[in-house]
Amino acid sequence: MLIRTLALGCLLVALVGCDDATERDERRAFELCIAPETPARSALKVCSRAIESGRLGDHDLAHAHYVRAHAHMRGGNAESALSDLERAVEIEPDDVFWLVARAGYHGSNGRLERALEDLRQADQMKPNHPLVLGNLAIAMETIDPEQALVFADRAIKLDPDARALGQRCWMRAIMKRDLESAVADCDRALALEYEPGNTLNSRGLVYFRLGQFEKSIADYNRSETLLPGMASTYYVRGLAKRRLGDAAGAEADIARGIEVEPGIVQRFSGYGVE
Repeated sequence: MLIRTLALGCLLVALVGCDDATERDERRAFELCIAPETPARSALKVCSRAIESGRLGDHDLAHAHYVRAHAHMRGGNAESALSDLERAVEIEPDDVFWLVARAGYHGSNGRLERALEDLRQADQMKPNHPLVLGNLAIAMETIDPEQALVFADRAIKLDPDARALGQRCWMRAIMKRDLESAVADCDRALALEYEPGNTLNSRGLVYFRLGQFEKSIADYNRSETLLPGMASTYYVRGLAKRRLGDAAGAEADIARGIEVEPGIVQRFSGYGVE
C-alpha cells in the first residue's frame, strides 16, 4: 500500500516536482560516481545509474564510463573495464585523456604495443601535451630508455608535475645518469605529494647508485610503509644492506624480492644493479 501511495503521489505532482526530483537524484548519482572516496562496489551502482539516466552530457558520460572502468578493474572484471574505456573514447574521440586511460589499461595488462598505439594517436591529436608525453615516457622505458627520457624532459618543460618528475628521476636512476639531478627530481616530486611510495622507491635506487646506502635503505623503508609489497624495495634494499655488511638482513630482503618477482635479479642486472 505504501508503494502504491508513493507512486500515486508522484503522479499527482508530476507537473510540479517529480521530474525535478528524479533529475536531482540522477545528478547526485553522477556526483557520487566521480567522488574519489566512493568505494568500488558503490561506484559500479551509482555510475551505472548515471550512465543509464540519459541525462549526462558527452564529457560527463565519458567520465562516468571511465570511473566505472576503474571500479571494474578493482573488482577484477577486465573485460567490462575495457568496454567502458572503449565507450569513453567513442563518446569523446577528441579528448586525449580517454586515450591515455585506455593506454594505461593496455599497459597494465601486458599489451604494450596496444598502449603505444593509443599514446601515439593521442600525440598526433595533441602534440606537446604533457599528460601524453609523460605516459609515452613510461611506455618507452623498457623499449628505448633514451627516447623515454626525451619524452620526460619535454613533459616537464611543459608542466613540471610530480608524475613526470618522478618518472624522470626513475629513468635517470636506471640509466645511471645525472644522479644528483635525479635526486632533485624526486625531491620536487615528493614536495608535490604525488605517489610518495613510488617516488621514495626511485630515490632509494638513486642513492644506491650514489653509494649512499644508509639513505637508500631509509628511503626503501619509508616506501615499504607507504606501498608494501614492491619487489624492488626488498631487492635493492637487500643489496644496500649487503654493501653495509648486514649479511642476514641482505639475504632476507633479497629472497623476499625474488619471491614477489621471480625475474627481479635479471631485470636489475639489466640496469647494472647487482
